Amino acid sequence: MSPDLWQITRQFDSTNAQGLSPAAVLNSLRIGVSVIDRNHNIVWVNREMEARGWVLENVVGTCFYRTFMGEKELPTSSPTSRALASGEPAEVVERGADGRWYEVISNPIKGPDGKVEYVVELCRDVTGPRSLEARLESLYHTVDSLLALDAQVVARMTHAERVELLKRRILELSQHLLPYDNFILDLVNEESKVLEPVLFHGYDDTVRMKRRRVGETGSGITGWAAATGKPYLCKETMTDPLYMRGIANARSSMTVPLRIGDTVLGTFNVESRQPNAFTEDDLKYLEILGHFLAIALNTMNLLQVEEVVSVRRVAERLADRINNVLAEILTSVYLLKQQYIMDEDYVGRLNVVDRAVAKIGEETGNVIRLDRERETTVFPAFITMVEPKFKGKRLLVAEDQDHIREALVAIGKMWGFEVDSAPDGQVAIELMGKSRYDLVLSDVNMPRMGGGEVYLEAKRLDPKTGVIFITGGYDPSHATTKYTADALLYKPFKVSMLKAAIAKIFQ
Repeated sequence: MSPDLWQITRQFDSTNAQGLSPAAVLNSLRIGVSVIDRNHNIVWVNREMEARGWVLENVVGTCFYRTFMGEKELPTSSPTSRALASGEPAEVVERGADGRWYEVISNPIKGPDGKVEYVVELCRDVTGPRSLEARLESLYHTVDSLLALDAQVVARMTHAERVELLKRRILELSQHLLPYDNFILDLVNEESKVLEPVLFHGYDDTVRMKRRRVGETGSGITGWAAATGKPYLCKETMTDPLYMRGIANARSSMTVPLRIGDTVLGTFNVESRQPNAFTEDDLKYLEILGHFLAIALNTMNLLQVEEVVSVRRVAERLADRINNVLAEILTSVYLLKQQYIMDEDYVGRLNVVDRAVAKIGEETGNVIRLDRERETTVFPAFITMVEPKFKGKRLLVAEDQDHIREALVAIGKMWGFEVDSAPDGQVAIELMGKSRYDLVLSDVNMPRMGGGEVYLEAKRLDPKTGVIFITGGYDPSHATTKYTADALLYKPFKVSMLKAAIAKIFQ
């Protein structure tokens, strides 16, 4: 049976021995206070909330987020939802129904059985200079839900299920922070250089079917952003020469490129039916969101548009997959030879496997490579032995996953590096205190100490030391945005990408 909505109000109105009631104390605060039940309905508000137009008798029994924040659907990422689910305080900064920005802190109140019965919402107006700072802080608090993806769960999903999951999380993450009516995410088709819609909200079929080329002219704002790699704020669509129609009656828009490193993967565009709906601060926020979206796309394997592709495209992908498998086999063979180095018979058998795999790789490249001018993919880069630029240089590999660390050590040695390795950030820092390294290859997320601490120590000891971050996409420490590493590689990455990143450091 649901609790009496006025029950908690009567509790607040009761007085203690000093003649003070909780309601009187809360009414004296210059901060909005609301009490919410487990159904997200309002049971009480203080006078500060009433002063903003939400009178107690008019709002009791209504949903807090629909009443105060103007949300059509209750976001699962809201602090109220998180406080109810976890029993711990939660906070966010979001735009209210009145157009102002509020810092909302949700404090759970537990009953005798330990279950959360109510949530006390503290609402502070942060509209003004602190607005962007507070919103960015809110972004970092909530973006974990976008990137905290179970790889095994994602692997079992269909392409459509992954798209729907990402769409839902984008809405949860951004709609309460940006006043948009619709969004569309386009990816660059590398072969045709056409922007192809992958994920959208609020567009009709005619707009979704449009294809725009990557180009600075004639392709609208999205084509320009994809070509230049720059964000774009359109304050008024009626007068902006770059704007091409999106939703009906759209009056303003923002577009940011989605990029990993120097590569533009696509664009993310939002529109509003209101003129001048977005500010420069909104654009900065969207740029940061775009960074996380690019990581999420990579993590969820959504970077390829699922359409019928040419025979050449199929062949190239097949070659990549075959060569990746062969590279893994070669790495295992190398490691086994090191382990059984004293067993001549065993090593001899491994050498036979080594030569056979190398031959398969060569034949695969000869048969499948349709474009003879195009460089082969992973395999030739992998089997290349000593690189003159790398020979004799000292490399430190910091990675907590054993198989990845061992593979990177093997590759580094084959390229001519003198290699040390560490299973976590603390061991890596201890090793750097004993020896100088020309290059540090560090995972971002590791036990004890992460990639951020490794980066700071490496640069403190020698600013010339190269640092490459490796990440699977989930970065709760935000090291990839706080620190400017020489390169950033997202798992899984091609060995050729690693080689190119290292070569750029030692060029």
